[in-house]
Amino acid sequence: RAGATRPTHPRAAMAASGGDEKIPSAALKAMVAEAVSRAEASGLLMRRTAEASAAGAAPAAPVLQHAPFGLLPFKIDGPSFRLARSLAEPFNTLVDKVSRDSEWLLATLEHTGAADEFTGKLIELYKSVLAEGVAQPLQLGLHRSDYMIDDPAQSGGAAPALLQVELNTIASAFGGLSTRVAELHRSLVPRYAADVPAVAAELGAAATDTAASLPENRALQGMAAAIAAAHEAYGDADAVVLFVVQKGETNSIDQRLLQFELWDAHRVRTMRLTLDQIESIGQLDETSRVLTLPAGADADIVPDERDGEAPRVAVSVGYLRAGYTPNDYPGAGAWAGRAKLERSRAIKCPTAAYQLVGTKKVQQALAGEGQVERFVGAEEAALLRRCFAGLWSLDEAEAGDAVAAIMAEAEATPERFVLKPQREGGGNNFYGERVREQLKRMKPAERAGYILMQRILPERQSALMLSRGKVTRVDAVSELGVYGTFLGDGETTVVNTAVGHLLRTKAVGVDEGGVAS
Repeated sequence: RAGATRPTHPRAAMAASGGDEKIPSAALKAMVAEAVSRAEASGLLMRRTAEASAAGAAPAAPVLQHAPFGLLPFKIDGPSFRLARSLAEPFNTLVDKVSRDSEWLLATLEHTGAADEFTGKLIELYKSVLAEGVAQPLQLGLHRSDYMIDDPAQSGGAAPALLQVELNTIASAFGGLSTRVAELHRSLVPRYAADVPAVAAELGAAATDTAASLPENRALQGMAAAIAAAHEAYGDADAVVLFVVQKGETNSIDQRLLQFELWDAHRVRTMRLTLDQIESIGQLDETSRVLTLPAGADADIVPDERDGEAPRVAVSVGYLRAGYTPNDYPGAGAWAGRAKLERSRAIKCPTAAYQLVGTKKVQQALAGEGQVERFVGAEEAALLRRCFAGLWSLDEAEAGDAVAAIMAEAEATPERFVLKPQREGGGNNFYGERVREQLKRMKPAERAGYILMQRILPERQSALMLSRGKVTRVDAVSELGVYGTFLGDGETTVVNTAVGHLLRTKAVGVDEGGVAS
């Protein structure tokens, strides 16, 4: 279940060509060989840019390699895992309800949008759709709520606590790959635990009770089922699900697994296009708001105009695996493509509203007194609040003197905080001394685009990371993500469930990273 990161961390002890301090060399080599072969055979893959063969040579074509993953599963305590699963449905409901309260959402993001250009453009898109009239009340959410388990030995807390890192409402990736890793572990673990005492000793209870200790992960199947439900709700069996993708996507295999599952299990056709391509070849009927594309269009295969006019097909669902970073909008064409999809009758995953609910500012605002309770009942609100970490506004117009107080605390003890902008995709946060540096550097208007969050300190474990065929033992920490799916129109809920999980593991001392590192 664990995705590896940073295999060359300086604290790591390489074990690819020799023994490991816990597992004998021959057994470790056999496990690695089988794990790599199984990963390659099952589609647990990512695209890598190959190195040029000679100086000055043209860039080599991308190659496929197994995605980094944990050779053995990382341990998470059962109560925390079950709590995280139980939170998926109320978080899904919360996202949908917040997204439909435009007054609250726009007021919450007013100063953030002014301070952060990208968020501001999303807000303008959202406002334009509201002014024109929403063409499709159904909204599809494929969310992933990420957590860490705070270790009281490090943080000084009373007990281990499951705390939310963030809630992803757009492009919640690795549902396909995480399913494949779980399948790999459920096959590999019981055999090697039975044959190699050192493996059994490292795994503990998982060695003798694999079914209970390694929960089934059906993230891939659950996400596909939710998209298929949205496709059916659209009401046109001949329509296609549009995957909105980045140019040169390295994680395309994870996406392709979902596309294949949609066809194999549900007979739903799919296409892949960038935002720019939607603008250039997509047609939006201004009366019906039906968005159509040339049949057979693909991000890498756009029909040749010399072949004549291709028949057109309607888009039932627009599933964004791009659009969460400013880099996905290199010019006006990409924003026009996003607007064309947003204005259409296609069911969006996510809408601009859902994407805005996933901003760090909204996460911080919902933690305020009485805010969650505005949207969900008392029992659900109490459950959600169990996982809220410390979150603080840096908007002086909103929080007044409290901003100066929390800034002073963060500058005095920056190791206890994370400074977060309104960005997705990793690599954007500030930790440690950089928290102090950024707070001192930023003007009040710029700070309004950020929030401060309590730094969660999870328990460390020894872990075997497998990347590019080589295994590394590191002291590691892990982040648990739970996938939840939702489909509803504000009145009727069609789908609301937890479907699977992702465990991302990184070496201690690496502030950010992940499977793609």
